Amino acid sequence: VNFISFANIKVFLLRAAMLLNIFKINNYSAYVYLLLFSLGLGIFAVNLTVNVDVFKNSVLSFFIHSTDWGILSKIGGVLLLLINVFIFDLFMTSQEVSEKNNHVPAFLLGIFLCYPLSQNPLHPLLFAQLLVSVSLWYFVSVYKSDRALSPVFNGAFCLSATTIFYPPFIVFIVMCFICLLILRPFVLREWI
Repeated sequence: VNFISFANIKVFLLRAAMLLNIFKINNYSAYVYLLLFSLGLGIFAVNLTVNVDVFKNSVLSFFIHSTDWGILSKIGGVLLLLINVFIFDLFMTSQEVSEKNNHVPAFLLGIFLCYPLSQNPLHPLLFAQLLVSVSLWYFVSVYKSDRALSPVFNGAFCLSATTIFYPPFIVFIVMCFICLLILRPFVLREWI
């Protein structure tokens, strides 16, 4: 039986588009929907947790020796997911990186973060992504600012802390220089 047909794919895509339109509502109910859907995704992902040892290369290995805390680690993981989604959504909407009422990027980040959550509820990537969102916020906020030394320093500090929590995020260090090249005229003091 050929159950994958063009009609089934078309119906699936239409339903997915209707779901994503929920996140483009022009009032505060979109935040409620975003957090509820992220909570549902987080609960689903945390129930499939396999507790992989992911702290081997992270500074968190000094503080978290065992991730076998049961329900407390699962609650902490879901809370980290919700905080990540909320901070990223505030960054996207307040800095006008996307449309003012578009919450789809934050929802897609929540879907992405479900994988590390399913690996381990306290995955270092959840901590690191929070710092990456904050550093992006600092870097994008320098666009029309006269005094940019403090936000540039804070953004670079958050990125350096990110690489301590999750070393593969060292690739985001380049983002600091790209933001300075694109968003600011060249000032030697900011670059140093």
